[in-house]
Parts: sequence; C-alpha cells; structure tokens
Amino acid sequence: MSEGKITELWIQLEAWLKENAPPVLGALYPGATMREIKEAEEELCVSFPPEMVEFYLRHNGEVGEGALCMGGKLYPLKTIVEQRDMLAGHVNPENDDLVDTVGPVRKNWYNVMWVPFVGADGDDLCLDFAPSSGGNKGQIIYMAREGSREVVATDFTAWFEAYVQKVLSGAFSYDSDEECLLSV
Repeated sequence: MSEGKITELWIQLEAWLKENAPPVLGALYPGATMREIKEAEEELCVSFPPEMVEFYLRHNGEVGEGALCMGGKLYPLKTIVEQRDMLAGHVNPENDDLVDTVGPVRKNWYNVMWVPFVGADGDDLCLDFAPSSGGNKGQIIYMAREGSREVVATDFTAWFEAYVQKVLSGAFSYDSDEECLLSV
C-alpha cells in the first residue's frame, strides 16, 4: 500500500510526540502486518476502509491506558476483536429504548457492525459499518456507556485528521506524572 494522507498525519504526529512527549511515542506499538489486519477483518466480518488499514500498518495500537488522549486507549487489532466480541455478548434489543442518538446512527445499545477501536471505562469510539439513513458507512461514532450514541466524524480520515490538528495546534500537553497527553 502506498503512503497516503494517514501516513502523512502519523509522520506529523510522531514528530510532535518526539519533540514534546517522547514516552507517548514510545507507547505506540509497531505496525500490524497485512496478515494480522486480514485476520481481524475476517473475525469481525468487515473490510476496514483503506485509511484504517494504512493507520494500523503504521501503529497497531498503544501500550497502557491511553497516553494519546484520543478518548481512551487506542486498541491493538487483537483488542478490537476482543472488545467487539465482549460487547456483542451483551446485545439486548430491550436496551435500545435507553439510547439517545445524535446524527445518523442507529438507536441500538450496541450493534455488532460497530467496531470499537478506542475506548475507556465503557466509552468507545467505533467505526460504524451499519449507519442509519443519511449516515456514511465507516463513520466514527462515540458510544457512551450511559447510552448516548453520536456521530463524531464522517469517516476515519476526518477523525484522525481532526485529532492530529488538535495536537499540533496546542490543544494537548504532555503530563510527565501521568505519562500521557492531557487536554489544556
């Protein structure tokens, strides 16, 4: 796969981390192999968008509990599969009435076509492979444990680009006590 927008964004982010938060850069796993990506896709019964493949070829998640401050830990592929399987085991249509939605996202407590890739304490960012009418397949949704479901980006590239731009613009600083980025 040739380098594209996602790789350019990773290069910018890595340069910033090297200068401002070396331990956070060190917390990133090396990239996944195409074989690992294909295995995850098979287990999840989805095909990742090319941008997500490019993303995971560069870094297969992070060590620890979320040093990048993306809203939780950036899951390695193995954890994505485990997290989706755990959530799928708790699907109960009776809970759908407890959900509030913002944007074109299905009113489900959880949908097996939502692939969590960042998460903490029951709150996840998911790649949505089953959007409601007017949504985009591959949009990014925020799934809060309290029951709100909200579209936060139209696609994976838009989500990652917005995150990197926030970091580069000074919206985060490195906290040496916590060894992570924190919003300022």
